Amino acid sequence: VSKAGPGTIAEAAALSLPVMLTSFLPGQEEGNVDYVVQGNFGTFVSDSDPQGISEEVASWLNDEHRLRELSDNARGRGAPDAAVEIVEAIGESALRWKKVDEESTSSQSD
Repeated sequence: VSKAGPGTIAEAAALSLPVMLTSFLPGQEEGNVDYVVQGNFGTFVSDSDPQGISEEVASWLNDEHRLRELSDNARGRGAPDAAVEIVEAIGESALRWKKVDEESTSSQSD
């Protein structure tokens, strides 16, 4: 249960967790609500409706099939290895630039 912040949504999806969105920053986070709802791994109920929020979450918890579906859809949208992949890409890029620099330096000294 959260506002539609991108970090929270990404973390939840990476962990295969459904998302109950209750608010968003107009313009800045509106697309995040669409992403979750259209991805079928959560829903939006306004924080002005706490009863509606609790009823929706309770319905997920009482319907094992629905909860599994939300979880599977979240997993499909998540990128649990993103941090590792980013670090590897940065490392590979740094090594390529190091090689270019070494080749440039050695050709200048010849």
